[in-house]
Amino acid sequence: MSTTIKVNPSTRDRLAGVAREQGVSNDTALQRLIDEHEMHQVHAAYARLQEDSQAWADYNHDLDGWDSTVADGLDTEQGR
Repeated sequence: MSTTIKVNPSTRDRLAGVAREQGVSNDTALQRLIDEHEMHQVHAAYARLQEDSQAWADYNHDLDGWDSTVADGLDTEQGR
């Protein structure tokens, strides 16, 4: 399924340029750009979390709790 979105001609041309550089369709280029943006947002959130030493310590403490599940005896290949 596809749809049409209204963008400025310069935006369309810039997207087409990215797609051309990557050798992909405009749709794939746009998907990749959105993926990159979302990952940037995740990295920025982690950076903000690290700036708060207590919040970062709490986060790592929570991770340590999850790490103990590795030794739960379950087969990691099955994931169950």
